[in-house]
Amino acid sequence: MRQLNLDQLHTLKAIMSTGGFTAAARVLNLSQSAVSSQMRELEHRLGVPLLERVGKRARLTEAGRDLMDYAERLLATAGEAVEMVQKHRRDGFGRVHVGAGTAFVIYRLSPIIAELRAAYPSLDMRVSTATSDRLLGLVERGEMDMALINEPVIRPKLRTTPLAASKMVAIFPHASRQLPAVVEPADLLRWPLLLEPAGSAASARVREWFETSGPMPHSILELDSLEVIGRLVGAGLGASIVPEALAQDRERLRAFAYRQLRPEIVRPLMLIERADRMESPARALLRDTLVAAFGDTPDCPLTAPARPQAKTSGGRKRRSR
Repeated sequence: MRQLNLDQLHTLKAIMSTGGFTAAARVLNLSQSAVSSQMRELEHRLGVPLLERVGKRARLTEAGRDLMDYAERLLATAGEAVEMVQKHRRDGFGRVHVGAGTAFVIYRLSPIIAELRAAYPSLDMRVSTATSDRLLGLVERGEMDMALINEPVIRPKLRTTPLAASKMVAIFPHASRQLPAVVEPADLLRWPLLLEPAGSAASARVREWFETSGPMPHSILELDSLEVIGRLVGAGLGASIVPEALAQDRERLRAFAYRQLRPEIVRPLMLIERADRMESPARALLRDTLVAAFGDTPDCPLTAPARPQAKTSGGRKRRSR
């Protein structure tokens, strides 16, 4: 059986609301014969009579009443769908869903979101936080438009735009200010080390840094929140290695002191999207904004070559280890 025709359901609803074919034809701006033809075709498609005449008025049969319950819902949903699509035409943007790690959203992405929403009130932007693996899965399945990942990504379904590179730094309680400006693995051995869980990409890079340059600390505490790690370091319970943006923000609050690393840990910032997604004004606006915001960071000179409107810093590229 062929699918229901929404125009025919709309005509059926008009007949019931006006009481007859002639009045429905006037409301719909159709001829009476066109209204009658639509109802005959609908009844033929379903194989049951839907209307009966009682004097000059049309009345639903039992089958017609059952259909009308569904028709009301179908027409309402169709109207919502049309309204949503037309919103894109009126507003020029529409909806975009972006994801990133919690710390990145708090310390790097939140001011950009605030500025975008102030400048483009009609932009419907949803922001989610998750681990890198989960973000990649959401983008691959089409459940998220784009994500910001701090690791190189090579997957056939995904398009990656390199935005920048970000450094990681060591953080210590303020009582440790006697440390040199640049610390090596040996400088952290006397502290309990607070890290993200072993399965995270950031934790893997930190462990690699210790293993290739010196011994690992004996005491390692795994915590699933960089904010919690920062608070515990500030309370004097250990040291950690975190993104520089978090360290700079919390250091302004005198939560802890931070030091540069030798050798450096530099992580690329990648914008991840499905390669086969149809372009939309909302995604284009957010992508261009992110490239402009992160692609020309002075100490993070990786930019997106496929986006000519993005600035380049002219600096020497740093490679992640």
